[in-house]
Parts: sequence; structure tokens; C-alpha cells
Amino acid sequence: MNHYPHHIGDFNNGTRHLTRIERSIYRDLIELYYDTETPLTSDIDALARRIIARSDEERQALLCVLGEFFSLEDGLYFHARCDEEIASYQSRVESARTNGQRGGRPSKPRKTESVISANPDITGSKANQNQNQNQNQNQEPEGEGEPSRASGFPTLEEAMAFTKGQLLPTDQVENWHSNREAQGWVRGNGIAITNWQADLRTWINREARGEFKPSPKSKTNGNHDHRTDKRAREFAESILVPDLN
Repeated sequence: MNHYPHHIGDFNNGTRHLTRIERSIYRDLIELYYDTETPLTSDIDALARRIIARSDEERQALLCVLGEFFSLEDGLYFHARCDEEIASYQSRVESARTNGQRGGRPSKPRKTESVISANPDITGSKANQNQNQNQNQNQEPEGEGEPSRASGFPTLEEAMAFTKGQLLPTDQVENWHSNREAQGWVRGNGIAITNWQADLRTWINREARGEFKPSPKSKTNGNHDHRTDKRAREFAESILVPDLN
């Protein structure tokens, strides 16, 4: 990525407690993350060399920042907000590439009017009627079509295709899609999901760490188990990552 969105207020509020050295190192780590579009290595010596953290104070600040703002998974340091922005960027690049292969954006159709030579007086009304009919044919009736596609959220097949393209395991995609669709693509605190690719990756990463293993079923004599609803709400709230950069 050649550039990334930097929200000054969010960054200042999230790093106000850091020292100047720690804030500087945090910015360097984020910029390295965006530049390479990959998680950071857990080799502290190599990472310190990449961001020019040479003194003992700088190396200690590096460890503090990694421990507070990054998550260590399989020998790599991940940053949830960076992953979300990178996924959004890659999606836009892929869309542009697809449009380019199709010859660019489709040209706008030229507006024409039907002329009835036998009766010129009704030409205008007839043209308006034809135009309205064309518009009605192009519009999908309410309640039909693909609502998830229209609202910016994926079908299950699209989510499966994304995980395969990203070399991610697909065994949890159906659970993720069912959960998010049931909640109306809104997290537990009422905040809408803005990037489903990043949300899916976070789900899979946390599932891989065993954070959401189902608890044993209890005997409820046929009554509804309200713990299932509670676990769903707690899970939705747990994956919300505050904007820190």
C-alpha cells in the first residue's frame, strides 16, 4: 500500500499514555505493516533492525508496543485494524483489475426517444411510457434478488470463495455467515460491520486459537437454553477492535 488512512483523533486517544519513543515506534510498526501488507515477524532482532530501534530503551519500547497493540499468532504479529484496511484495499484493487480485464467501466447508454410517425402528438407520452417500462424491467421487485449482495455483504458462496482465495480454512465460514446474517451484520454493541473480509479473518483466527469452543450441552427439560444467546452476544462484542491508528 502506498498510503493508508490515519485518523488523528483515534491515534492520539489510543496512544496518549505512551512515551514519545513508544508512539514513534508504534507509527513505524504500522507503516511497515501497511508497506509490506503482511504481519510482522516475531524475530525481535530483525524487526528492531527494520524500524531502526537500536538502543535498549527503543527495544524495550518495541516490546511494550507489540504486547499492547499486536497479537502473536503462529510466529507472526497481527494487527486487526491494519488487516481490515489491507483487505479493503486489496478488494478495491481486485475490482479495478476485473474492470480493466472487461475493458473498463461500461459506457452509459445513450438516451433516445421513440418517434411515432403516424401520430407525432403522442410521441412524447409514448417515449415516457417506454422509458418507465425499461426502468421497471431493470429494477428488482422488493423482497427478491440477493439482499446480501445489494447491502454489501456476501452470500455464503462468496464467503467460501474468499477464504479459498486467501488460503484460509473454510470449515468455520458457514457458522460465521449464519451468525452474522442472524444479527443483521451488526456487532453486539450495535455497530455495523464495515468490512466483512476482515471480520471473517478475525473469526477464523480466534476460532483457530480455540477462543470460541462451545460449552457442553446442559439438560434443560426441553426449555430454551439462554446461554446460547449470551455466548453469541459475548462473541460479537469480543471481536470489536478499537480504532487505534
